[in-house]
Amino acid sequence: MAPWIRIACLILLIILGLYGINILGFWIFNRVSHPEATEKERQEWQINNFNPDGFLTWNTNPGFDNLNYDGGLKEKDIAAYAPLGQNSWGMYNFAWSFWEPQIPLDRFHAYIKNGQYHAYLKHGRGWSYGVTMISQGTYSGNPSSKTWHCPKPLNIKNKKLILSFDARVDQAKVDITKEPLSWLMMGVNVWYRSPHMPKPLVMDVMFYSYKGVVFTQEDEIAYHYQYVLNRGKNDINKWQHYDMDLNWLIDRAVKRFKLKNYRDELEIVQLDILIEAVYAEGAFTSDNLGIYYQEIKP
Repeated sequence: MAPWIRIACLILLIILGLYGINILGFWIFNRVSHPEATEKERQEWQINNFNPDGFLTWNTNPGFDNLNYDGGLKEKDIAAYAPLGQNSWGMYNFAWSFWEPQIPLDRFHAYIKNGQYHAYLKHGRGWSYGVTMISQGTYSGNPSSKTWHCPKPLNIKNKKLILSFDARVDQAKVDITKEPLSWLMMGVNVWYRSPHMPKPLVMDVMFYSYKGVVFTQEDEIAYHYQYVLNRGKNDINKWQHYDMDLNWLIDRAVKRFKLKNYRDELEIVQLDILIEAVYAEGAFTSDNLGIYYQEIKP
């Protein structure tokens, strides 16, 4: 073998080795055990007997009222569309990896029937995360890039903020032979931006978590803060209702990423409810997904 070929092969092996170490490091150092919210935490963030009277709603049509749409079961596909028009929810179904931003999903079915959103996802490609979600807004800060409804960004300063939703986990299956890559979570994403912050902040609020771990970390896209409301393992086919004080979670995320200087500049820019899967299959039904806010006198 010519010397230059040996040198090229050695360089390639070094690059691949460093890349592998980087990926392994992500899994080791960002993988944090988090069984679920403690009773003390629940008492802090839970809003008992929440009454939305006197509150405004950031997103439109939280109850999916008078909406019906079914795109059918799809396989080996990517889909981003607004079948309900520009003034309603949008649907997004895709997979992503560290080196590929858009990958077809193995199988998915997302539909709205009788005022409820239903999501089903099966994805089995390693090192890629399958996502099926319904959404309003855009974390990019460019509403014209989306064909669905993008509410005006909401500054959070001096506001009560309540995340309210109902969810029922309908199915949860994980291929345990693919450990440690297997992953399944269902939850709500809330995205924030600040005019002076280098990237957005996204909070994953999980109502189902297979592993009971979180990957709170910063990457080139965003600050990712994950929180497990409920593992959900004992709640298959049971409706759960959540009324959460978003300011409680915002304060935790701001502290984690040292973003205190941007806290009062944060604006809510996107709301999603989703399934995320790797070597897994899951389904849920949701209703009454909304962010409610009320001005507070300083």
